[in-house]
Amino acid sequence: IADDYELVLQDQKPVVKYTQLDLFAHRKDDTISIKKTSGIYSPIDLEWKGIGGSVVWERYGLEDEIYCELDTYALDVKKSLYRANNVKLSYPDFFPNTKITGRFEDKILTGNKATGGSYPRFESYKEILTIQDLGANTSYKGGFRLHGTTVYGFGSKENKAVIAIKDDNNVLNFRGESLLFVIRKGEQLSGERVEAVMYMDGDSLFHPSVNVRFNIPKKELSLYRGKRGSDRNPFFSSFHQMNLNVDNIDWLMGRDSVLLGKTSVSFSKANKKVEFESLGYFEENDFRRIQNLSTTNPISIIKSFAEEEGTDLLSASRLAKRLNPNYDVTSIQSLLYDLVAQ
Repeated sequence: IADDYELVLQDQKPVVKYTQLDLFAHRKDDTISIKKTSGIYSPIDLEWKGIGGSVVWERYGLEDEIYCELDTYALDVKKSLYRANNVKLSYPDFFPNTKITGRFEDKILTGNKATGGSYPRFESYKEILTIQDLGANTSYKGGFRLHGTTVYGFGSKENKAVIAIKDDNNVLNFRGESLLFVIRKGEQLSGERVEAVMYMDGDSLFHPSVNVRFNIPKKELSLYRGKRGSDRNPFFSSFHQMNLNVDNIDWLMGRDSVLLGKTSVSFSKANKKVEFESLGYFEENDFRRIQNLSTTNPISIIKSFAEEEGTDLLSASRLAKRLNPNYDVTSIQSLLYDLVAQ
């Protein structure tokens, strides 16, 4: 929709030039738009090259709260999806008085339940952004991703996303690192395969890869193990110097105790046993069971290999060859997960 336009030749092709207009795309019951943009449309190439403009989250009634300011962009009018770089997102609820730069995409949706509600999409360029208050003294550091109205905190292997929860005295109670968190400010935080540490005075309860859910209004933290190999590791308590073999731990923060193995609908089929094993525990039958039918015990080989290397940090690929010349890393992955879990 525009008040005026100009017909010109560009590269020997006729194009329509607009100083300012609102762009709309319709398909079935969905509409997307770019407001107050400018650009050139080529009817021969069916391409629009735009400059500036803004996209609001009008699908969700958030026109005044969330919007992206576009830089230069291009549209293939035959397609329902377009992308833009170097956009600036305004989201005062998370980033008051500032805008963050990133990449953007929007799409006309036609009843696809898999993608419904996940557009427009924005992802920050920076992987280290800070959100100081998500509620209940909780802060976040990492990348920022917005799909529809769902907010994700993301990171990389080098810079994982971090959730930190403090008490009313500003003392750190919990720290979690993961590649991805789902963030609902003032409501709930959740993540999978989180390296999690619960701090209690000078000690901690640790798990290298656990699912986490934090109910912000109730200040209730839940940690529960998944089904993957690394998820089956036990929790480790530094105070007790024990491994805790339990499927879930709940902590109503502010109280001086945690609940181990609470039965709920989600864990109705989970392991109901809670086992405590000290770091000094040794059982010969367990040692022999690991060897199974092999001629040598893998623990003995790992110990010998570590002594020869002079370090406890071993190459998995070289260890695989040490166990069997025909092995590679994938051949021993399940063994390593099992040994760590034990």
